[in-house]
Amino acid sequence: MILVTGAYGFIGSNFVKYLNSKGISNILVSDTLKNGKQFKNLTDANFEEFITPDNITLGLLRYVTKVFHFGANSNTTEWDGEKVLSQNYNFTVDLINKCIAQNIPVSYSSSASVYGNGDGPLNLYAYSKYLVDKYVTNKLTENSKLRIQGFRYFNVYGTDEWHKGNQASPFYQFEQQALETGEIRIFEGSENCKRDFIPVENVCKIQYALSTVNESGIFDLGTGSQLSFKEVADMIASKHNAKIVIIPFPEHLKEHYQYSTLANINKVVNIINKYNLGI
Repeated sequence: MILVTGAYGFIGSNFVKYLNSKGISNILVSDTLKNGKQFKNLTDANFEEFITPDNITLGLLRYVTKVFHFGANSNTTEWDGEKVLSQNYNFTVDLINKCIAQNIPVSYSSSASVYGNGDGPLNLYAYSKYLVDKYVTNKLTENSKLRIQGFRYFNVYGTDEWHKGNQASPFYQFEQQALETGEIRIFEGSENCKRDFIPVENVCKIQYALSTVNESGIFDLGTGSQLSFKEVADMIASKHNAKIVIIPFPEHLKEHYQYSTLANINKVVNIINKYNLGI
């Protein structure tokens, strides 16, 4: 049995459906479903059972062969430290320790936001991911035989982003603006804001492939290339014959904004080549 947490979220739901595409349906899905409308993300998926996160016990994990942990509070503008650290750090570390106790390989979501603008995390979400990565790094230093893989996602986009609001990718937000208003609103200076954008289907494919080999560590998961927000807006504007409107950069974001992301994909590529994973 495979356990997938955050299964009704953006990446989690895509991952469950990717497993289905591989002929895998012996899946235990877990989520809080605080946004109840997200049930729609898995109505066309095949899995064995749903459980809430508080029911992930050592006893339950005896029946699990792999854990994929996607669950998190991903709101980069949330400043309630008790909430963010409880959901993103405490829960994740507890789950990892339970997997260690049961000798279960665990694959978890980190984030490129830990890099900030080269000087570390810029918000609580990023800091919570940084703390988990630090904990895992120490664990792997103590015992290199542990099976833990962390993936620092760069800028993921694709199907089932509809529930993410202002946390959705520029691809999704710009397309919705173009369809609804005929205009795409971009911040002033967007030509200088560059991201390593990766399709969610590639994230699922790579993360699953690496889970099949005996390698541990924390990996950048992106493409190793960049597009500016302006370039993304231009592509979508051309597709929908929409107008681009430049708006002021919000003052409250400037101090906490990541202006550039670019994955170092060497570790992932080396493992793919080492094991001839064919992706």
